Amino acid sequence: ENGTCTWSNSKTDKFDWIHHTGFTLSGLTGPNYDHTYGNRSGHYVYIETSAPRVSGDYADFMSASYPATTDKSCHIRFYYHMFGNHVANVTLYAQSQTTKTLSQLWSMSGNQDNIWHRADVTVVSSDQYNFVFRGVRGSGYQGDIALDDITLTPTCLTGNVNCPGQFACVTVKQCVATSARCDGTPDCSDGSDEVGCPTTAPTNVPTGGTVGPTSPPTPCPANCDFESGRCAFKDDLNADFTFTLDRAGTPSFQ
Repeated sequence: ENGTCTWSNSKTDKFDWIHHTGFTLSGLTGPNYDHTYGNRSGHYVYIETSAPRVSGDYADFMSASYPATTDKSCHIRFYYHMFGNHVANVTLYAQSQTTKTLSQLWSMSGNQDNIWHRADVTVVSSDQYNFVFRGVRGSGYQGDIALDDITLTPTCLTGNVNCPGQFACVTVKQCVATSARCDGTPDCSDGSDEVGCPTTAPTNVPTGGTVGPTSPPTPCPANCDFESGRCAFKDDLNADFTFTLDRAGTPSFQ
């Protein structure tokens, strides 16, 4: 919505992806609105396939680089729009930072109707890499292709960490002893060794005794009292309507 973030157009392709709102420049192709807001004020990126573009021309949209990932925990998710009689294809690659080789992760071809579609792609690369979306111009001008709402799972940012016989922290490259998992004290700098732990009653309380003061529970990303906002919760963009953060009574009576 506020530019293309860390993504940029390649300098070695045939033409560029365009940051845009509303209709594309050609009729009977491209989206009428973005995916984020579902209206003509929202932004997306797309390839314009009118002249002077010719069949086979391609445009590469490239990300920043990310560390190697081979355990299939890294996912890239995005929405794509491919509408028009002349739509060719769009392909997602992982490009090695060492050899510059392109490894295909996902591809879609042809007219996919005038709607946004969601893709969830597992990323595997044994080398540091960057993403490349390559949009190709088809046989005519009715071949616009658009992308919106590109997101990565946290492990894409940290890459793999090898922790044989130990617990691998989730969002940081750190190993801790397996005995530290769910011991009540966060040892990972992201606290992930204390997330998702079972809750059990104390077993060392004498008969008739009471449980003394305990330390506050380790914050979990899913804990939220909504006093200071929505925490890590957010609305589903595909839902029919959204939850409202409010106080006092709701607008409806009884």
